[in-house]
Amino acid sequence: MKIKFSYFLLGLARILLSFLTPLAADEAYYLLWAKHVALSYVDHPGMIAWINSGFIFLFHDPLLAIRLASLTLYGGTLWIVYRTALLITGSKKRAHLTTLLFGLVPYNFFIGLTMQVEQPLLLFCACTLYFFIRFIQEEKKRLLYTIAFFSGLGCLSKYTMVLVVIGMLGYLFWNKKTRKHLYSFHFMGALSVFIVTLLPLLIWNYDHHWVSFLFHTHRIGNTHYFEFFFDFIGVQILYGSPVLLWALYKTRKRLWSTESFALLCIGMIFFFTFLILSITTKVWGHWTAAMYIPLCLFVGTTLQESQELEKILKYGVVFNAIVTGVLLVSGPSILIRHSEYQKNSLLAAQLSCLKSTVPLTVFCDFHGTVGQVSYYANLEAHFPINELKTEGLWGAKEFELWNQSEVHQGEDIVFYKTIQKENTKKLDALFETVILQPNLKLTVMEDQLSHGNWYLCRHAKRTVIL
Repeated sequence: MKIKFSYFLLGLARILLSFLTPLAADEAYYLLWAKHVALSYVDHPGMIAWINSGFIFLFHDPLLAIRLASLTLYGGTLWIVYRTALLITGSKKRAHLTTLLFGLVPYNFFIGLTMQVEQPLLLFCACTLYFFIRFIQEEKKRLLYTIAFFSGLGCLSKYTMVLVVIGMLGYLFWNKKTRKHLYSFHFMGALSVFIVTLLPLLIWNYDHHWVSFLFHTHRIGNTHYFEFFFDFIGVQILYGSPVLLWALYKTRKRLWSTESFALLCIGMIFFFTFLILSITTKVWGHWTAAMYIPLCLFVGTTLQESQELEKILKYGVVFNAIVTGVLLVSGPSILIRHSEYQKNSLLAAQLSCLKSTVPLTVFCDFHGTVGQVSYYANLEAHFPINELKTEGLWGAKEFELWNQSEVHQGEDIVFYKTIQKENTKKLDALFETVILQPNLKLTVMEDQLSHGNWYLCRHAKRTVIL
């Protein structure tokens, strides 16, 4: 009964926070993908677009649909984590406690509310690890095909899934008992299944000159040494919580099972890969999201005393309660500023009140605000890819693949400018008048995006592609 009540509280908190949390910038950007369904995209593979478009088809309202998608994937991931822990420990209680530990990881509890590429990644990563643990225990060669299939689905969600694949292959090679399977016919068959599953990604990249792979490889080593190294460590402590770090410390003198050691290796490959990358590259905290599955499973299956796990969970609840309080009243202030977020729904009416001889085209200079304005104003906003282009912006290469509206001579546009370091000289050169619209406002969680300025740009001097 206590376990069931814990799940109920976890689910209730998740639903309430989902209701209060407004549309996030990246989440809104991925909503645009659902309007341009393709085999893949520049920034990531196509899984999130396919899932988003499916849920929008079923539930119609985009924000409701994607939050239900996130909740569904979260529930599925929790179920697979439970099944994996049960497979290793044979104890339902410890399996439930392990699952709750994973559910309380701050990344899952807070960031995971929104529908990001990590949500399908986590589900397929959990499925892959479940069948991998079964393979270690049973050594049934048919499981290799299932592992390959779910690994492929994970890679269709996010490229970081390849680290899980590397971790599994490394363990199979290191373990003398399982090494022989790497040279078997079934392993080659599984490799074929993996490649076939990846065909949407491979075909799209081939047709677009491998733009996605090149985009990500060019990001490596683009910062000064150690510029973001300590930021990465700090964010990892926050996203994973000091409680999980303490729990990992407590396992140092415990007896690790074969399965637990395999999970630890996979989790550490994730962490140290991105730790090394952070020396020369800006590594965002959510890139390591999949690592919390093997690490939580390692803790839950290594700490054999249920009382220890229960104590860890209590500390996790306290930590999340503190963070929740902070998020509700400061930072994004999703509770205090809830009424302000609700006013975004007035944006469509406010834009329609701007007098213009032709329907207005709306441009935004940030990938997230393009999605947010498109949702709240119920239109398709655009991103400048030509004469008003700003170099180095995330999503720019993706927007270049989508059709952008021409602005003909004499037409008007509305421009939402968030990059304050750039003045309006470019707009002044293209339009006869550029008028600040102080009454127009977009309120979003990302503070730097809420402080943008709206401009009504009247009468284009010539036909341009912005």
